[in-house]
Amino acid sequence: MSKGDYKGAVAALRKCLTVDPTFYRAHYSLGLWFHDKDPEVAEACFHQCVEADSKRTVYFVTALYSIGELLHKQGDLVRAEAIYREVLSVDPVYFWAHYKLANLQIIKGDLVSALVWLGECLTVNPKFAPALNSRGFMLNKQCHKKGAEADYRASLLAPSNNSW
Repeated sequence: MSKGDYKGAVAALRKCLTVDPTFYRAHYSLGLWFHDKDPEVAEACFHQCVEADSKRTVYFVTALYSIGELLHKQGDLVRAEAIYREVLSVDPVYFWAHYKLANLQIIKGDLVSALVWLGECLTVNPKFAPALNSRGFMLNKQCHKKGAEADYRASLLAPSNNSW
């Protein structure tokens, strides 16, 4: 395989899975490959990773979260919420799941719950700029100008590589 030979990489991963269908990292890698290209195939790959990863490694949690993210993008908000909650039952400090649950509550119009989820997210990762910005926006809408300004200021000062 040459550098950038993605089709060759996909073929190699699939060949690995014919030898060992429980090789969860290969399922996960295929899910990443198909994530933006074919969400249905990506979701199936992530489900296979979750099923194959009996030790519940980081791949298990990240694949589970990725399923929720794909469902969220497809508009299946009920199932996405259930998946994000399952992620947190396995890994309570997976702050992206807290953040996505806050977003779902905003969509539902439940701003109180959204603020709670943003608070949980910021408890785990106090410098997570997207959550600070979202909370600032919500506090501003509720006329809590000082709190909003503090969160906006903190989001601007947060490290730019603070997404994971």
